[in-house]
Amino acid sequence: MSDTKEENQLDFGVNSFPIKFLVSVFLISISPALLNVLGLDLGCAPSELNIENIAKWHLNGNITADRIFAALSGNLHHLILEWSSVMVATTTIFIAFSHFSTTKDVSSPIIGAAILCSGFMDAFHTLASVHMISTIADHSDFIPFTWTLTRTFNVGLLMLGAAISLNLNIRNTKSGLIRISFVTLIFILITCLSIYLAMNLEHLPQFIFPHQLVSRPYDIIPLTLFTLAFPIFWKLYKKTPNFLTASLIVALIPHVILELHMVFGSSQLFDNDFNIAHALKIVAYLVPFLGFILDYIRAHLIQEQTQEELAERRLRLQAVLDEAVDGIITIDSKGVIESFNAACIKLFDYSPDEVIGKNINTLMPEPYRKEHDQYLRNYHSTGDKKIIGIGREVSGKKKDGTIFPIELSVSQIEVRGKRIYSGIVRDISARKESENQLKTAVEDLQQTNQELESFAYVASHDLKSPLRAIDNLAQWLDEDLSESLDDENRNRLKQLRGRVLRLENLLDDLLEFSKGGQEFDDTEIIRPDRLIEEVKEILNIPNHIKVETTQELKTIKIPRMPLEQIFQNLISNAVKHNDKKNGHITISGETSGPYVEFRVSDNGPGIEEKFHEKIFEMFQTLRSRDDVEGSGMGLALVKKILYRFGGKVRVESEPGKGATFFVYWPLNPKISKNTSRRSK
Repeated sequence: MSDTKEENQLDFGVNSFPIKFLVSVFLISISPALLNVLGLDLGCAPSELNIENIAKWHLNGNITADRIFAALSGNLHHLILEWSSVMVATTTIFIAFSHFSTTKDVSSPIIGAAILCSGFMDAFHTLASVHMISTIADHSDFIPFTWTLTRTFNVGLLMLGAAISLNLNIRNTKSGLIRISFVTLIFILITCLSIYLAMNLEHLPQFIFPHQLVSRPYDIIPLTLFTLAFPIFWKLYKKTPNFLTASLIVALIPHVILELHMVFGSSQLFDNDFNIAHALKIVAYLVPFLGFILDYIRAHLIQEQTQEELAERRLRLQAVLDEAVDGIITIDSKGVIESFNAACIKLFDYSPDEVIGKNINTLMPEPYRKEHDQYLRNYHSTGDKKIIGIGREVSGKKKDGTIFPIELSVSQIEVRGKRIYSGIVRDISARKESENQLKTAVEDLQQTNQELESFAYVASHDLKSPLRAIDNLAQWLDEDLSESLDDENRNRLKQLRGRVLRLENLLDDLLEFSKGGQEFDDTEIIRPDRLIEEVKEILNIPNHIKVETTQELKTIKIPRMPLEQIFQNLISNAVKHNDKKNGHITISGETSGPYVEFRVSDNGPGIEEKFHEKIFEMFQTLRSRDDVEGSGMGLALVKKILYRFGGKVRVESEPGKGATFFVYWPLNPKISKNTSRRSK
C-alpha cells in the first residue's frame, strides 16, 4: 500500500471492530420497518391459483395471463428472493477458498462451506415451494416448516463452523486442505440427510398462528440461536481479527431482525413481514460475502506490499553483501549455490550466472570436491558437524584452475522450514605467505642462535687457555724480573694481567648471556631473603656497603636459578657503581597483580634519564672499564632472562639520588622446562 491513510482504511478489520460497517447494516436492516411506518406495504396477495377458482374463471370466461400472473405474484416474489440468497451463498464458497489460498486462514473455507450448505437448504426450500420437489406432507404446511428448518440449519452450521475454526490448527497447506475437505464433506452429508428427512415427513404441525402475538412460534428457535451465536463469533474474531470474522458478527443484525419479522409479524405466506424477512436474508448472506471480498482485497494488497518490501530488502541485503570485504556464498541442503556476492567474484573469477544453480564443489579442488557431497549426506543423517559453526582453513579453486588457501566459516539457518547454509570465505594467501616467511625467519633465527651459543661456548672455553697462558707469562715476568723492573714496567705488567682478567670475565659473561633463561630447575618454594644472603656470600660484598632486605619479602613458588642470576647481576651492578663511603642497597618485594614485584634500590651516583634504556643493552657501561671492571652485559642478561619468562624490568633514577630497579617476575611463567637448553 502506497498511502498510510489507505492502509488504515483497509486494516480496520485487524486493529478495531468495523463500527461504521455495523451501523450501515443496521440501518439497512431496519429500513423496511421504517417504510412500513410511512405506510408502504411490501406484501403480496396470497395465491388464488386453485382448482375452484380456475373453474369459476373458466365458466365466466375470465382466464387471462394477467390474472394468472397476479395470482402467482407472491410465489414469484418468494422465488426471486430465495433464489437470490441461494446465488449469493453459492458464490461465497469460491471467494472463501480463494481467500484461504492467499491468507491460509482456515476459518474462511469452513465458514464458506457452512454458508454453501445453508444455500443448498434454501434451494431445497425454494424448489419445494414451487412444487419442483415433491413431498409427502401437506404443501401448505411444508413451506413454513422448511423456512424454520433452513433458518435453524443456517445458524447451527455457522456456529459449528466457527467452533471448528477456533479449535483447528493448520500447520501446512496440504494437511489444511485435507481437513477442510473433510469438514466440508461432513457439512454436505448433514445437509443431504436433513433434506431427505424433511422430504419424507408425513405429518407436520401447524406453523402459522395468524391472530396471535407470536404468529410463528417455531421461529423462536433460530431467533434464540442467532442471539447465542454472538459469543462464539466474537471469540473467533478475537482469535483472527479480519473482515470475514467481523462480518459474521455484523450479519447477526439482519438475521435477528428478519426473525423478529417472522416471529411477531408474518401471519400468512407472502405478506409484508414475510417478504421483508426474505429480503433481509439476502442482506444476511451479502454481509459475509462482502467480508470475504474486502478481506480478500486487503490480503492481496498486504501481499503486494510484503512482496515489494521483500524485494526492497533483497536489494538492500544484496548491496550489503556486495560491499562486504569477505566472500559470502549461500547454498541449499543439496549443496547448490543460491547466492554469490561481489567479493566472491574477485576471489574465484566466476560471475554469479556461471555458478548459481551449480554445486558448491565447483569451487573446490580435490580431495574437498569428492568429500563435500558425502559430508552433507552424513551431516543430514547423523547431525555430526565438521565445518558448520567451526572456522577452518581449506583450499579453493579459481575459474582458471588456480588453487589458493581460504579461511571458511559456515553457519546454518532455517527459513520457512528450508535449510540454508551460509559460508564466509576469506583469501588467506598473503597471510600464509607471511606465515611461511615468518616460519623461515624463525628457523633461521634459531639456527643463528644455536650457532651463536656454540660460538660463545667455544669462545669461553677455547680462548681461556691462551688467556691463562698470557696471564701466567706476565706473572712469571713479574716474579723473575721483579728486581730489575722499574715502576712503569711493573705497572704495565699489572695492567696486562688486568686486561687478561677482564677478557676472561667478558667470555664468562658472554657464555652466561647466551644461556640466559634456558637452564632452570623446576619451580620450588623459596624465601627470597635467604636467596639474597646466598648471593651476598658469592659476591663477596665490601664491608662499606650494606645490603638488607625488608619484611615485605614473602615465601614464593618460583624457579630458583633465573631469579638468583637476576639478583647476582643487580646487586653486583649496584656494588660496582656505588661511590659512597657508606653504601646502602635495599631489596624489597610484594605481589602486584599477575607479578611478583622486586625492587633493588641503592644510594649510588644515579643514572640520567637518557640512559634508562641504554643500560639494558649489551656491552653498555656508563663509566670507563678502567674505573669499574665489567663487561656491560649484566643488565642485558637480566632483561633477557625476564623476557624469556614473560617478565619485565625498568629503572627509576636521577643523578646523585641513587637508582631503583623494578623486576616484575610473572606468577605463571610463559615457558616451561620443555624449552630448556638445546642440545649442543
